[in-house]
Formats: sequence, structure tokens, C-alpha cells
Amino acid sequence: MGLVNKIRAYELQEKGFDTFDANRLLGFEDDERDYQVAARMFQLLGCTRVILLSNNPSKFAALSQAGIKVDGNIPIQAPVTASNRGYLTTLAKRAGHYLEFV
Repeated sequence: MGLVNKIRAYELQEKGFDTFDANRLLGFEDDERDYQVAARMFQLLGCTRVILLSNNPSKFAALSQAGIKVDGNIPIQAPVTASNRGYLTTLAKRAGHYLEFV
């Protein structure tokens, strides 16, 4: 979506929209990222199995679909603060991110 549109999305979030609704109002999908480059890098390195360090189930699915065996997933647990609680809760509820506090 690019830096300019990310800034536009942040402006919408300041007006009360969550990250997903802001992206959609700008004409974007919930997550425009493509993990095929990462999967290809693993393939070129001869890496066929990984343990994923991520909260994002989309990364797990994308690597699996590309033929990379995901042997496990270790969620990253960052401190929850007043300023990031709403964003993290939205990620958990709307995108299925693995977050303990939700």
C-alpha cells in the first residue's frame, strides 16, 4: 500500500477506524503483503522446514502453501501498553494473531 497510504491509514485510525477498516476505506485488502519472496529465499537456501517466530497466521499459511514445512510457531509477546492495546486486540480478533492477553 506504500508509505503515503500507510500515513493516510494512520490518519483514519486517529479518527476512530481500526487498522482493517482504514485500509479498506482506502481501497486495500486487510493485508497486502506477499510472503512468496520469503518462501523463495528459503527454497534457494535449501531450507525446507522452519519454526516461525510470528503472531501472524497468514505467514504460517503462506509458507506452508509454498511448500515450506512449518514445524512450529513461537508467538512474539511484546509489552502491551495503553497506546497499543487497541491495535493488538484488533489484530487478534480480526486477523487471528496469537496474543495471550486477548
